[in-house]
Amino acid sequence: MRKSGFSIKIDTDFGVSVSYTGNQHVEIGVPDRYQNATCGLCGSLNNNQSDDFSTHNGSLVESVTLFARRWQIKNFEDDCGDIQQPPTCPLTKLANYSSSVYCGILEKSPGPFANCAQMVPVSSFMEVCLNDVCTSGGNRTVLCNLLRIHAERCQAANITVGQWREETQCEVTCPENSHYEACSTACPASCLDSTAPLFCSKPCREGCSCNKGYILSGGACVPLSGCGCTLNNQYYEVSHEEILTDSCSKKCFCRQPSHPMECQEHACSAQETCRVVGGVLGCHAEEVGSSWVFGDPHYVTFDGVAFDYEGTCTYTLSRYCGPLNKLPSFTVKVQNEHRTSLAASWIYQVEVEAYGQKIVMMADQYDKIQVNGLLVNLPYVLPAEKLSVYYRGFSVHVQTDFGLSVSYDWSYSVSMSVPKNYSGLLCGLSGNFNGNQKDDFQNPNGSLLFSPTAFSNSWRETTSPFHCTVVGLPPSCDESQYWPLHSCGIIRDPSGPFQLCRDPATVQIHFENCVKDMCVTSGSSLCKTLGAYAHQCQSRGIAIQPWREMTGCGKLVHIYNPGESDSTSLHLFVRTGC
Repeated sequence: MRKSGFSIKIDTDFGVSVSYTGNQHVEIGVPDRYQNATCGLCGSLNNNQSDDFSTHNGSLVESVTLFARRWQIKNFEDDCGDIQQPPTCPLTKLANYSSSVYCGILEKSPGPFANCAQMVPVSSFMEVCLNDVCTSGGNRTVLCNLLRIHAERCQAANITVGQWREETQCEVTCPENSHYEACSTACPASCLDSTAPLFCSKPCREGCSCNKGYILSGGACVPLSGCGCTLNNQYYEVSHEEILTDSCSKKCFCRQPSHPMECQEHACSAQETCRVVGGVLGCHAEEVGSSWVFGDPHYVTFDGVAFDYEGTCTYTLSRYCGPLNKLPSFTVKVQNEHRTSLAASWIYQVEVEAYGQKIVMMADQYDKIQVNGLLVNLPYVLPAEKLSVYYRGFSVHVQTDFGLSVSYDWSYSVSMSVPKNYSGLLCGLSGNFNGNQKDDFQNPNGSLLFSPTAFSNSWRETTSPFHCTVVGLPPSCDESQYWPLHSCGIIRDPSGPFQLCRDPATVQIHFENCVKDMCVTSGSSLCKTLGAYAHQCQSRGIAIQPWREMTGCGKLVHIYNPGESDSTSLHLFVRTGC
């Protein structure tokens, strides 16, 4: 990959090349041996123009729009929208854009492109130029990019192009320490290959060339003494950022110009994999599945199924159900309790079993946990950090070295995540994590149930008291009173503090559950609901704006009292600048 004129060009050892200007022009070159072996929008490369509009199955279509749609990538995330036919260009504008200060310079004789007319057909390109310039309302950037494309085509054919930029007001401003050349080398000297121009057989191209005494480093011209480092024939600019190489087994730095790389041994953690993200090789967190329980319990499985159940038994939230010894086993259980009425229940206890340790977190034991029945202060860490329990924000967090992560805020919400290698190997109220929402409601025997109540009760611990399945009727409530932006509506506010956390399904689930919880708590659960939503957004790496002050939630201080309402007993919210 190298810079060539104003383009970035990729050359392969099998002859295919791709050049891209960064905004408007992509050019692909393939050797003759690919004749009759290509397909797509660029056609079949068989010297027969009549069959270029072939689809995947080889059938011909006449419509350009239909042809393009046939080659559209089906899993593209963004909506491409409907293809609109461009409006007809008015004759007065067409005449103006046909003048030599616009597209007309392509056909001007004598003119800067006159020598190219015989070798590179201009009539079809003239039509493209007029159409694009007219559609853009005479935008000079569009015009200049089009003329540059034609100039590059001429120069690629080894034809000299005259000065066209001044006449069309397309002057170029080059970066620092460089200058414009109408015919610069297609193989500029760089820190990786300072002798490249001496052995370049490619035709010249217009572009910005480094001034004397400077050389290309990445995309900038630096003094000859300012080049960075090379490693495995790869060039790196001088920086204090670490560079991971060789499957992340080495961590290197390029700290000084023209010095060797400084490298040391390195390894990714157990929760990370060595892979490329955003074009950079690094240790990145493994892809995980997440499950949530929050509020008057609202459950969301690993596969995204949302359901409610207010029972107060002890339930298996998730456990490993795969082949013995294939992966580390674990079990996560939750116990709920009624607090304000029989119609509402909240998470009272979370239990995590892994590596022979039973970690119990209880709402009335804030600041402490139970480990195998003994009360222990935080943090708690097993040897070799196989299992760690510590504070994270307002929650207690359990982390294992095989990637299981469980957070509990001591009263309202539990979040759990597992690595993707557990996909299809889990069971419990959080589902099986196989990507299929239709089979999440399986009981311990693997039978599929269709009622959230029956499903939830099937995962009830046999030691739970018989009355823990009793659930009261919710109170009558005017839900609309909690729709405004100062209440649950803040979750859906497109310009509010959660505006970047706007996955449609998640937003609607949390809004509806916020309203339900406000109804059963007489409007006292807003701060905890929004806190749980904020935690979910941030756990996905999504930034949120300050929300506590604007909702009257202030700073959170924990006080547990199961006999009183959420606003006065579970937490105090103090208005502070903290």
